[in-house]
Amino acid sequence: MTRWLVALALVTAACGVRTRVVPPELVQPEPPTALVASSNVDGVRLTWRRPSQYSGGKHMRDLGGFDVERAVGDSYDFAKVTTVLLDDQTRLRQEKLMQWTDTTVEVGQTYRYQVIAFTTDDYRSVPSATVTIVHKKVAAPAPEEPR
Repeated sequence: MTRWLVALALVTAACGVRTRVVPPELVQPEPPTALVASSNVDGVRLTWRRPSQYSGGKHMRDLGGFDVERAVGDSYDFAKVTTVLLDDQTRLRQEKLMQWTDTTVEVGQTYRYQVIAFTTDDYRSVPSATVTIVHKKVAAPAPEEPR
């Protein structure tokens, strides 16, 4: 009888650790910050700071990547132009500054960008602050002369 009670106690205890359920809005990533756009030879280069914690304040280790959205001209009708995925090395190293270059832009056109972070289990941040740029032609750097 004693063995049966011990076995029952172990099975009951082994059912798993129950933790408080966290609402989804507390496990979504904070939005990317410091979004900057600049014209370069290849197009419009975007840089931003990646979030390091969830909106609930806890440290985040499962950042999956970023969706970059763009609106053209005076519009605020954003559409996704790319997804920047993080590999395991980048996720664990947690580089603070991220970058991507939009090579599909036209000189003289106005573009608006925003970036959305997402976790590996697809919780999404609210969009970053919007940045606006008029893409300008940038001359390629002159090749260095041999010494």
